[in-house]
Amino acid sequence: MRQTIVFVTLLVLLGILGFSLVVGASNTRAAALLLLQQGAAPTPSASASVSSARAATSAPAVAPSSSAAPEAKPPSDRSLSVAGLGWELLAPALLAADGLKSTATSEFAKADVKVSISVASTMTDIERALASGGAGSGGADLALVPLSELASAYERLRALDLRVFLVTGWSQGRDVLSGTAFSKLPAAGSIGVEYSGGADALSLALLTLDLAGVQLERLKLDERSPSALLHAKSGGVDDTSKQEDVLVSTREATRLLPYVLVAPRPLLEDRELVLAAFVQGWLVGVDALLKDRAKAARTLAAIDGAPEALTLLQSLGGLEPIRLYDNAALLGLAGRGAVSIESLIEWQLRARRAAHLGRASAPEVSLVDGRVVTRLVREQPKLLQPSELPKRRVSAAGAVALLEHAFQKDDEERLIEAVGVLAAVFPRHDVRLTARTTKISAEWLDRAATRYDIERARLLSGSAPKPGRAALLEVLRNP
Repeated sequence: MRQTIVFVTLLVLLGILGFSLVVGASNTRAAALLLLQQGAAPTPSASASVSSARAATSAPAVAPSSSAAPEAKPPSDRSLSVAGLGWELLAPALLAADGLKSTATSEFAKADVKVSISVASTMTDIERALASGGAGSGGADLALVPLSELASAYERLRALDLRVFLVTGWSQGRDVLSGTAFSKLPAAGSIGVEYSGGADALSLALLTLDLAGVQLERLKLDERSPSALLHAKSGGVDDTSKQEDVLVSTREATRLLPYVLVAPRPLLEDRELVLAAFVQGWLVGVDALLKDRAKAARTLAAIDGAPEALTLLQSLGGLEPIRLYDNAALLGLAGRGAVSIESLIEWQLRARRAAHLGRASAPEVSLVDGRVVTRLVREQPKLLQPSELPKRRVSAAGAVALLEHAFQKDDEERLIEAVGVLAAVFPRHDVRLTARTTKISAEWLDRAATRYDIERARLLSGSAPKPGRAALLEVLRNP
């Protein structure tokens, strides 16, 4: 009897348990169906309460993050504004743009860049344009100026953080130094130097006197001093100048005074590709200018506000545009020349400090940025067409010196460096070294030729130097 009662009780309990399970499963399916109908994903947590499940059913549906559309990037700004000091300096850009603004069929358009060009008459205009920036009215992203003007304005423009990123050409006969021969300048006391026509004339005087071994601290510089021993001016030799009084010009020192394109460092970092496209268009303009300067002058004269063709032709004759290959050499990417754009900048700033011009200290960082040229050299090797070597005339026997520098100490390293610089600055002239013996001169010239990749036939040995001199360096005048 007791067993029967226990058995019946177990059956009842099992029935109750089965009924509970059936009811619970039914409720669970109903809740799941409700959640699916509401479009919300159920929580994976096993400890979620019913209230939280209800809250989930009332939450709006959220699209998975992977299906969200990527944020659109703003289009790259492919426009540049360029200011330059003179129509002749900007000639390649004006030719490549087909005017003051690049047209849809211009060389700049083919390089996928829009360019607007403004011609400035003073360095103050350039400084103002750079300070305003390309987005400002009358402003500029880039500027094309003589390196000497940049050196003169360096302290004023320090906050702009400017960098030279391309050398566009050289002064060739535009700047002249005349007056008392270097060898006849007084050995002591001040030396009066008059200069006019811009910073290039002053730089020609400073750098050539430095090459001649004159202490720049002795110079007394004046923009108006007819009684000065030396006179430097820009604009070339005119009818009022006596040819026999001309000591040196950039017709001989053809690698002394460059013209450069500058841009603020942040712009170079942010828009390197755009600047590379600009340089591509610029180089096409250089080719057009070198091919036919007379045609280029006529084309430029047709632009509104430009000088007449004859004036432009005369101005274009006073400069030598250069290509990408020359820039690679000046940046040290090709060749072993003794003169680089970096050394020319340092030289100009050092010469100005020595002559007590301003208080410009040496830059803490390099003022040269080679990223654009390096990119083009790597990606556009077809642009690396070498320029023709300057035509050199062999010096006649007993040739006289165009410029000479006497050394009181027999310093081999200093003399070899000086040979390299003179050969680079005067590429059409021979350089003669007179040391203690002809054998020593020949050995040092061999080393200079190897180090700086100079044609050995250009380097000549002289006889024994005069008493009181350890060595003499001369740039020989062409016949």
